[in-house]
Amino acid sequence: LLSARRQSGRLVTSQLAAGGEEPLQAALLPEALAASGAEPELAGVLCSIAAACEQISELLRMPQFESPAAGRALNVQGERQKPMDVIANDIFVSHLTGRVAAMASEEERSCILGDTPSRYEVAFDPLDGSSNLDTSLPTGSIFGVYAHTPGRECFQASGRDGLVAAGYALYTASTELVLSLGSAAHSEGNGVGDGRGEMPGGGCFALGFTLDPAGRGAAGGGRFVLTRPSLRCPARGPYYSLNDAREPDWPQGLRRWVHDARRGLTPSRTKFSSRYVCALVADVHRTLLRGGWAGNPRPHLRLLYEAAPLAHVAEACGGRASDGVRCLLDVVPAGLHDRVPVFLGSAEDVAELEAYGDVQQGPTVYSADDTPVGLASLQRLLGLKEEEWRRTAARVPAVEEMVRGREAASGWASLTRLQARLGLSSEELKAIVLRLPQLLGESYEATVAPPLEALQARLRLSDPQLRRLVTKLPQLLGLDYDAEVAPKLDALAARSGGASDAELATLLLERPAELLKAGVEVRGSAGAVRRTTGSVQMGLRAAPVAPWVAPRRSGAWMMAEEEEEEEPPLSPQAEAERPPGEEEEDDPPFGGVPIFEVALIVAAVYAYASGDASSS
Repeated sequence: LLSARRQSGRLVTSQLAAGGEEPLQAALLPEALAASGAEPELAGVLCSIAAACEQISELLRMPQFESPAAGRALNVQGERQKPMDVIANDIFVSHLTGRVAAMASEEERSCILGDTPSRYEVAFDPLDGSSNLDTSLPTGSIFGVYAHTPGRECFQASGRDGLVAAGYALYTASTELVLSLGSAAHSEGNGVGDGRGEMPGGGCFALGFTLDPAGRGAAGGGRFVLTRPSLRCPARGPYYSLNDAREPDWPQGLRRWVHDARRGLTPSRTKFSSRYVCALVADVHRTLLRGGWAGNPRPHLRLLYEAAPLAHVAEACGGRASDGVRCLLDVVPAGLHDRVPVFLGSAEDVAELEAYGDVQQGPTVYSADDTPVGLASLQRLLGLKEEEWRRTAARVPAVEEMVRGREAASGWASLTRLQARLGLSSEELKAIVLRLPQLLGESYEATVAPPLEALQARLRLSDPQLRRLVTKLPQLLGLDYDAEVAPKLDALAARSGGASDAELATLLLERPAELLKAGVEVRGSAGAVRRTTGSVQMGLRAAPVAPWVAPRRSGAWMMAEEEEEEEPPLSPQAEAERPPGEEEEDDPPFGGVPIFEVALIVAAVYAYASGDASSS
């Protein structure tokens, strides 16, 4: 078939759109656009976009590519750019310059105004899913062509009122180009059809093309062969495309639908399966061909150049696109980079999902490793009860912002990395957070890890011993090692008769709170140093410290005026790892000082107070 096409330059296909009576003798993109009724200027814009996609496809097949602009680390979204993101953006801008009145891109902070009159403006995501490049998974480009009105601000209309064409390119085993043509509002003079707002087949329609790499077609999309002359989405399908790993953060309505859909309990009685590529264009393309729906419940996809163009394609295929409450094409953008939830695919399946209600997820912060950060996630990680969290939040009001704010990503990573580093159970991690909630706002690399590693190196502690020490004395995680921990260790060694590091390790594993009695100032991670009669402010929590210490030859000293905080019990795992013969003993009275020495000290104080200097 391809051989025949190359010889004749065209190939006979089935009819282009519903309602056509004659098969269309057109195989290439420019001919298909002309036959569809697209006016020349719009056809030229779409061919320029196709040429950009063709060039990107060729570059993606190369083993490596470089760009002088690849140094930009983050785009306007705060997302890390790959070199190909920048290259693809430059390619789109280059091909559309001189053809459109304005451009809006995911990689650009503001719109790019053209210097030539045009009836159209284009919004695009030049390379969606670029994080998949390292693993050779599918990527794509998404674009929407909006009608431009001279004298009016660009990109202000909803998709229904503004879009006259949209589409996407899918870069995978083959390069597919899908276009939707026609204004969803059937406005007069939309650039497609007969000028009266009527499509050849009635309403919008969609076409599918496949790139022929060996084709000899003219530049400007001439190598895209029409392979899907009438693209239609089934009314129902057996698949949903969703990141199931984020189920704990889903709203209740979405959870109910997924629960019922997996068991065939939805009103349609269809038993659904999950199909998820984690590449937006690939998930949407498969959904439009096979049925079902694809989406994201949280406001993540950009309206102008992702959600609205894909919604235009979906409706042109006979499908439906919604944000969970309303049609995506009816949403009016407030800015270039507005985000919305998206559910699109088979019309009846999307409508059924909407009927469940409560399917939109609120904004959620995600850490660098794609872990959700928020109060609900924290409670699940630690097994926190509501009352426990209320007490912590009442004691440290700022902790609410630590958990919910965008800066919580670093604190969340600190918790998970600390748990992995020490092998902590959820109960042990919870106990640490409840005693030291400022960890929720700290960086693991900058604040949490350094004192742990330095302390382990000096005392030659094993990992289980380090875990035991941290679970008994979590305040260590909020201290600076050089300024606070090391001086206290030195003071403790001096008052213990010049104890070695190994003897200090044994002492601290038996009585970790002794480290806080070394009589030196402690500066917490919050930066405040405050000495009181019996305590010193550590970060956000007061920890007991001795107001005075009497050195003794045996290495013991008097207990502080304030009672020590009760140490949490060992977890079953830590209990099992206790060295043979080592038993947990109750603290002896008076911190281990013999009773007769206590009596002598009391008598001396009494005699001094009574004025009897000789007895004193």
